[in-house]
This record gives sequence, C-alpha cells and structure tokens, in this order.
Amino acid sequence: MQVIIKVWNRSNNCRYIWNEDKFLRKMDYIYEFKIDGENDTDPFDISTDDMFTPVGISFVDISDLGNAKNIPARNSNMYDECANKIGKLKTSFKIKGMTKASGLIGSKITITVCIESTSFVESLKGKYSKVKCSFCLPNINCDKEDTEELETVDSAGEAPIFNFQKQWEITEVTNEHINFFQQRLIVRLWGIPRPTDLFIERGDLAEVVAILEEKDEIIEKLRKERDELKATVKRLTRNRSGRQN
Repeated sequence: MQVIIKVWNRSNNCRYIWNEDKFLRKMDYIYEFKIDGENDTDPFDISTDDMFTPVGISFVDISDLGNAKNIPARNSNMYDECANKIGKLKTSFKIKGMTKASGLIGSKITITVCIESTSFVESLKGKYSKVKCSFCLPNINCDKEDTEELETVDSAGEAPIFNFQKQWEITEVTNEHINFFQQRLIVRLWGIPRPTDLFIERGDLAEVVAILEEKDEIIEKLRKERDELKATVKRLTRNRSGRQN
C-alpha cells in the first residue's frame, strides 16, 4: 500500500499529488524554516516550473504481440483518478526478428514501443503547460533494464505530440514474455498545471477571513435583534386584541 497526499498550492491554484516521503520532507523543511533576511522564500510555496503531477492513466492492449504481428497506430482511452475519461492516447508497436515455426518461444526479437501523441477532452485543453508519459517494461530476469521507468520527452500541453520510440531487445522469448504480451501496457500521463487567475497571499487571505468572521458576528447580532422585535410585535398585537375584546 502506498500513501498519496493531495497538495494544493494556493498561490497559483495548482494541485499536485505527492508520495509520503516527499510530503514529509516538505513538512520538515517548513518546521525548520527560520526568517533570516529580506529575501527569504515562502516555505509554503510549492510551485516550480518543472513540477509534474499525475494527470491520467491508459491501458494499452498489446495482446497481438504474442502472435508476432505488428500493431498499427491505435487509440486507447485515458482516465483520471476518478475513472473519468479525459482523452485518448495514440500508440503503436513494431516487431523485427526470426520467428520459429513453433511460435515466438525461443526467438530473438526486437520490439519498438511507440508513443505518438495524446488528446484531451475539451474541458482539459489548455489546463497543462507541459505533459509527458511514462511506463515500465516487465520485470523479467533475462532482460536488461527490467524495472527502469521510461519517459517520453516533454510536450506542449496545447498539442501533446511525443514521437517517442523505445527498442526492447529480447534475446530469447520465454513464457513470461508471452504472458506479458497477453496483458496491457500501463502508460501514465503527467502534466504541469497552468496557474489560474486566482492569486491570494496568505496575509490577504487572513484579512479576508477576519472580515468574514466580523460580518458573521454582525449578521448573527442582527438576526437576534430581528427575532426580539418579532416577539415584541407579537406580544403587543396579542395585548391589543385582548383589550378590544
């Protein structure tokens, strides 16, 4: 089980997802921070120009690789953390090498994984300044770079085109490889959120909160006065009716 923390940077209204270690390091930094000079940075400001946060995930079907067939460009759906569809991911695969009569088992092949581009639904277009993809090849002992997480280059958020290719050389195809070919490749999408027009300094926010609390007190006081006046009117009306009778 992995703990994730959702962080909101109030200065630019951007949201990020951190793992537990990163969150605890930031908390330690805030705890140890001391004001010393006029150029001190804000310890609560987490914004950087290269801070990527998870955007979505796509499950790419690669089952045809088990039959040694090239898979042309295809689109797979992308989903956010709430399983809402947020766009499509375009990928393709190419295979080169000798194929034995019994199938791929024992063959030496080279697979080229291609991540071409992605497209967002209308509501997310322009939300990210940059995006990139990442994925992992299977953990198979006979291969090098088994657990290495591979990443595409950064792409502009308005028109995300990656043109990424990774060659995966397999010296001898085993049943473990075949099992992987029958599954789905998990591709994660990362992005740098664009700041919104909202900008609130902590001091300004504290002042606004104080004003709101003062207004709430005034409103509550006026409500009590209104209720007291209503009760007085009701009492006087009842007394007047009694005298007339």
